[in-house]
Amino acid sequence: REECRDQFDARKDLCEALGEDYYDPVIDPGDFVDPAEIGGLVDPNPYFPLVPGNMWTYETSEDGEVTEIITVEVLAGESITIEGVECVVVRDIVYEGDEIDPDNIIEDTYDWYGQQEDGTVWYFGEFSLAKEDCEDDEASCEGLYTEDGSWKSGYEGGKAGIIMFGDPSAEVGTVFRQEIALGEAEDVGEVLSVEASAEVTEPDFSCDGDCVQTRDFSPLEPDVEENKYYKWGLGVVLEVGFEDGEPTNERVELVEMTTTP
Repeated sequence: REECRDQFDARKDLCEALGEDYYDPVIDPGDFVDPAEIGGLVDPNPYFPLVPGNMWTYETSEDGEVTEIITVEVLAGESITIEGVECVVVRDIVYEGDEIDPDNIIEDTYDWYGQQEDGTVWYFGEFSLAKEDCEDDEASCEGLYTEDGSWKSGYEGGKAGIIMFGDPSAEVGTVFRQEIALGEAEDVGEVLSVEASAEVTEPDFSCDGDCVQTRDFSPLEPDVEENKYYKWGLGVVLEVGFEDGEPTNERVELVEMTTTP
């Protein structure tokens, strides 16, 4: 009951920030580019570069100890059509511990993005498999996977949202839906700054007044939010967690970016 009340209050607060109009974004496939041309005939969004072959490696740490490795790859030659839009397919794999080992995979997700001609990137859904949480009998859950959090725009009420604006400098202070599938995926973002600074372990990935900073949150988890930092030409370089308004000891940092022609 307490969680239900908290989510209800969070949704009311969100209505005040977004407005009470029904969320029904207009998706015109003619406004979107061919995924295969991004990075070639079409310039990528510099803060969310969906160039085929791009791959990022992140480390999640708590109190300085690495707890997860995350790899994110824009799959070359892969696409999916959703609501008439040909979308980029991005594979996101989470490895438990500090080694990239198939035996350590705890989550494997395919994300679907579409880029408009003005550079704005829309999020059209994801298919995610993850290890099942087992509180009673872990042995009985070994090897099981859950599809919780999976959703697709246009299916069972799911609707696409914006993940990065073509010109974020014009959107400082804007609160926007990144996704909407009630009860499954309700992430929201707010552009806090386009001149943010933040220190990352890898010096080349640090922000020196040149990063877009967003606040990401969801009414499904009212007490939890993240600040994300996006650097020109790289994308996300840092995520910092907050709980009840206070910084947590968890950070997600970019440690390597590669591009495969």
